[in-house]
Order: sequence, then C-alpha cells, then structure tokens
Amino acid sequence: MTSPLPGQLAYLSPVIEKLETFDPDSLHEDNDEAFEIVNNALKQRIKGMDKPSAVSALEEEQNLLEEWLSQPELDTSPAHFIHGVFFFLTTSGPLDNLYSDSDGSSDAIDELMK
Repeated sequence: MTSPLPGQLAYLSPVIEKLETFDPDSLHEDNDEAFEIVNNALKQRIKGMDKPSAVSALEEEQNLLEEWLSQPELDTSPAHFIHGVFFFLTTSGPLDNLYSDSDGSSDAIDELMK
C-alpha cells in the first residue's frame, strides 16, 4: 500500500494530477508544458520567502519527494518528473525564474547544493 504524499508536499498533488494527463513517455526534460506546470507550483511555493528560506525549503522538499517516490508502487508516477525538475533546479542553480523579490527583480539562487 502506498503511503500518502507527505503534508509538506501537498501543494504538488494538483501538479501530479495534471501530469497524469500527459503521455508518460513525454515527461522528459524537453517537455516545456510539463516543466512550466511544475515551475509555476514552485514559484508559488517560494513566493515571499527570502533566499535562504527558499533554498532550504526546496532542498528539504526534494529529499522528501525522493523518499516518498522510493515506494515500489510509485515506479511509474509522474511525480518522478517533478523530482527531476527539483534535481535540475537544485543542482544547476537556474532558479532566477523562480525566485523574485517583492519588487519583481530577479535574485539568482546560483548554488543550492555545494
């Protein structure tokens, strides 16, 4: 039996539902539409946070998602795509488009995991 998505990741539930409508073979790094769905959820998640809080939250949630996805019943879950986006963002640092200050200016989180 699959355990439910951790409460801290509840905001990803509608994202997973949207991704379930995609052909599973289309969920890869070149799927701009799917990436945008995840990107928008992450923007909302870190909205209003300062840079250190945003970094910390995304790193912690990436780990929670990875742990949740380790369940054998979730081998084909579209949440693996979300985990891939988390991994991409937290290891390559292109969070400029996610994190912006209240004045709308972009604040790059260049290195999340050193």
